[in-house]
Amino acid sequence: MAEPAYRDRIESTANISTNESLFVTEHKRLAKFMRSSADTPSADQSDNFARVYELSGETRAAGISYTEYLSLLQPGSPIHNQLLFLAGYPSAALLVDIATHYGVDPEFFDRHLSFVDDSLTTCSIHTAHHVLPSQLQTVFQTSITSIGGQHGDPTFQNLAWKRADTARRMTLYLHNLSLGKGWKPHHSVVRRMEVHDRHRFSIDQYVTIRLARNKRDVNKWIAIVWIDVGADLADSCIGPWLSSSYGTSSAHFRPFTLYNPDTFYWIRDAVKQPVKEGARTGKLPQAILPLVKAYGESLYPNEMAKNPIYALHEVFGLICVSKLYYLDMTASVLDTAIAESSTKVSIKTADTRDILIHSHRLLEQQCEQICNILEFLRSLELNNIPRSNSNVTHTALARTVQDLEYLRMSAERLMTRCNDESAIISREIAAKEAGRGIEQSKSTHKVTLLAAVYVPLSFACSVFGPGLELQALETGAAVQLLQQQTRITDTETLDVANAIVKELHCYPLAVVQIAGIITRRQDSLSRFLEDWRRDSTHVTFYKSRHGDLQGYRQTLHQVMSLQQFSSECQNLLKVLSFLDPDAISEVILTTNPQVLDFPEFPTSPSRYTECLEELFKGSLSRRIPGKKELFIHRLVQDVVRSEILDSPGSFAFGFNASVQLISYGWPRRHRVADQCRELLNHIKRLWIIFEVLKDSERATCATVEFVGLLAEVAWYQYRRSDLSASLESLDQAMRVHKDSQQAMDDVLASLHNIGGAIAYDAGQPDEALIHIQAYAKLQTEVYAQNNVPTRELAAAYSELARAYMMNSIFNPVPDLLEKSIAIRKQVKDYNDIQLFNPLHQMGLFYLNKSKFDAASSYFELALRNQRQVYGPDDMQGGSRTATLLYQLGDTRFQQYQLDPTGQQAAWEQSLTYIERAKALYQKARGDANPQTAKAAFKLAMVHFARANHAQARTFLDEATAIYAKQPTLHYAAERARTTYWLARLRYISGDLVAARGLAIRAAGLRRPLIDGGDPRPAEALTDADFDERVVFWDR
Repeated sequence: MAEPAYRDRIESTANISTNESLFVTEHKRLAKFMRSSADTPSADQSDNFARVYELSGETRAAGISYTEYLSLLQPGSPIHNQLLFLAGYPSAALLVDIATHYGVDPEFFDRHLSFVDDSLTTCSIHTAHHVLPSQLQTVFQTSITSIGGQHGDPTFQNLAWKRADTARRMTLYLHNLSLGKGWKPHHSVVRRMEVHDRHRFSIDQYVTIRLARNKRDVNKWIAIVWIDVGADLADSCIGPWLSSSYGTSSAHFRPFTLYNPDTFYWIRDAVKQPVKEGARTGKLPQAILPLVKAYGESLYPNEMAKNPIYALHEVFGLICVSKLYYLDMTASVLDTAIAESSTKVSIKTADTRDILIHSHRLLEQQCEQICNILEFLRSLELNNIPRSNSNVTHTALARTVQDLEYLRMSAERLMTRCNDESAIISREIAAKEAGRGIEQSKSTHKVTLLAAVYVPLSFACSVFGPGLELQALETGAAVQLLQQQTRITDTETLDVANAIVKELHCYPLAVVQIAGIITRRQDSLSRFLEDWRRDSTHVTFYKSRHGDLQGYRQTLHQVMSLQQFSSECQNLLKVLSFLDPDAISEVILTTNPQVLDFPEFPTSPSRYTECLEELFKGSLSRRIPGKKELFIHRLVQDVVRSEILDSPGSFAFGFNASVQLISYGWPRRHRVADQCRELLNHIKRLWIIFEVLKDSERATCATVEFVGLLAEVAWYQYRRSDLSASLESLDQAMRVHKDSQQAMDDVLASLHNIGGAIAYDAGQPDEALIHIQAYAKLQTEVYAQNNVPTRELAAAYSELARAYMMNSIFNPVPDLLEKSIAIRKQVKDYNDIQLFNPLHQMGLFYLNKSKFDAASSYFELALRNQRQVYGPDDMQGGSRTATLLYQLGDTRFQQYQLDPTGQQAAWEQSLTYIERAKALYQKARGDANPQTAKAAFKLAMVHFARANHAQARTFLDEATAIYAKQPTLHYAAERARTTYWLARLRYISGDLVAARGLAIRAAGLRRPLIDGGDPRPAEALTDADFDERVVFWDR
């Protein structure tokens, strides 16, 4: 099949649906890669990517590049059995050429190219999916694990944080990999990275194997081995294994060694010099690559030529060694963690439990991979590939199977060890909890004693009167109660019992009632916990009554039933069940309840007070002393929601009424910080409840008001410079919008506008342009329908201009800004202050052109407009005055830099402007705000220009401290640039060691921002290299 025909065939099969054929071989990933990969590989890349071994059997085969093999191929040349190694990232041209030459089944390519599908960014190994043995006969895939470590002390202390940070970085790495962003042929590819403890990590890389008849001679075979290992990792696209979060530590990998009864050789020598953090002068080779370049050194050439199973013996040997090293490392990690937990420090114990759980999960995956390898080797016996059946091959295969069985049993023993150690730690914790429960039971109030001996809730309330708060048991006492009632007392279930009583908030009635259900169902604790967590409503559990309730006359559902209250009180309780239970401000409930679209809610102060008295009498809520705040227990909320979920209208009432009350209380105009903070926990609570609802239930709660409220939260968090929280709230709003059945284009437009603003500040130009283009599209569609100019349409044009400039697209900018100005002047209630955005953007446009007078005129005009309304110390809109002062100062500074001798006055003006801007940023947004850091950095540059190094150092230290507090992926370019300038100052002061360390760190911070990385060492980087990743108006 010719190359064009092969490409066309791939495209056509990718579009076949299961409605057309049962034998669908859709190669969507391969088709997508063929379309997107346009790179023509260089000769060097082609030579390194594909290597051919001709197995004639006469002498040990010497591998040659695929291109050299083709050049030597002559008509009539003898055809031999072959091994073809593919190493690293491919190119479409090479794959098509190889496929057409050998007649390769596209399934082989498609399976290895799983990274093209961005849905695989969970980085799960392919063998985690079940594959029928019959499908393993010709194409097989597993992973090779490399064990890595760091020299020195890492900068991170929290293992959970490091794992989460690594997962985020791997998600970004895999997303870029799926797009081919920065990858070249022969680059190494990594599918997963796992952090095992503070010093050890591992990376997984795929190896995919195909055995088939050679299409040029069906009596010959071809074995293709495609491995992810290609070029040195330090010369490939950078991932978390070389990230700056390891501080001054250096990454290295443990070298592999293969053993043969006759030959013992090193694949490569250990790395003598550790890789310098963030530097490219040190290399990070991987142990498997020399095997590809000199394959078969331990094998008999004549036997290799006869049998593909034997020919692949070194490949499987290396896979076994990688599994062995992984198990060795895991055992060492467990030894260290368990030894640390014996210090009895609670933090160490928590880390140890986390390591045990994490290790157990990964060992399960290793076991599954080993079993799949065994299944593949067994399936080869059913393969119709031509081969011999010599004793040499049988012996080699038996050794491999023996090694794999040993590895499987070793992994299972380590899993058992994880379980045993976890049980020991759980027993120790439970013993401590029980001890604390006993101590507390000796000194607590009489009411707690009543609870401990299971006095019914209704009886306790009748004795002690309204307002009683029935306390929960200590965790240890609750566990003992559960074990007593279920008669399940084995130590292995302590963890599960702990989890169950915590789900029940350790309330004695809840524990007794659930114990009856477990006993009646003859359930294990773990199976019951699974059922409980699957049922987010818990309605069945709260209503069920089985066995002796130890004196309680009613179930939880009956005790807390809504039916005992008046209609208005019921609706008040429904609203309370959706809010954060620890501190519900009564202002939310009483300020303007008339905004609700629902009847029978206490709208007058007298009815509100009467309803509260009903709830207090039933002990379902209480007022926090000294505050106008209510408390309601989570268990009460859970039971109430479970009851009203049977009636969708009641559930939607409670949820939507809560949204409306909070939305009305949200201070939209000025977003008062204290007022917003009081409401944030309630909004988070609503989101948690919404997220676990079923699709049909979410549809009734996904209202315009809820989406708008989440958008307000995202904007508030953005103005407070909490970009991570803002992005999370924005994502939540987008997901609610997706579930909604209501039309809300205006709210969607607002979400895109917020997304663009966040992307601006985070230094993500591509993301900013995507959001703002969507925002502008929605606004222009509205204008096309009603032909009414609006502020939103004007803002869309000015924001689109800014997004274009951020992406270095300048031609459409002036026209967009002129349109924005013209529209704003047509809007009702126009005033000059509304021109801030287009005037500011126009100034930036001319600043980029180095037209300083024109830029200054726009900035000054916008500044005059601001001051006429807000005075000299503007605090509105996140301090727009500070932004204009900063831009004026930057304009003057650039003038000074062009002519230091003739522009002395410009330097003085720049210093004055930026100092005032910094003071206003601090006043409006706080000392730890990134805008404050931006101004501090600019002040450092102004002082550096006049050799005021001490002042420059002070401001750089301030900026560095602020940027260090920001999320990892935000302000990365600014963080790198600030570190670079600190290195320059240290060098000037003569501290060369510190200067070099900072320079290496700056290079490490910068490298992930560059497509394909940057091969230059830290010493070769200049000011311009660090400025290029910062948006031009902040350089």
